[in-house]
Amino acid sequence: MNPRPAVLDRVGDKWTVLVVSALADGPMRFTALDDRIGGPSVPPHVEYELTDLGRSLREPIDVLRDWAEQHIASVVAHREGFDDVSA
Repeated sequence: MNPRPAVLDRVGDKWTVLVVSALADGPMRFTALDDRIGGPSVPPHVEYELTDLGRSLREPIDVLRDWAEQHIASVVAHREGFDDVSA
């Protein structure tokens, strides 16, 4: 794979040019840099929700979580015992 196009894409994008130009005079805190280059606008409000397929995972995930909560002490003890043996 030729890395040259990826590097050129990165160097040539507008944010790289703006950031490099803004930092040419020396270091800057993020807020000062953001003020100077006029950062991207605030994205629209987004809400996430499970699909039917995602909701179908709730029961198996609940079972796995319950198992983990019931066995966490044993898992930790076995891990510590393994670490003691391998040291």
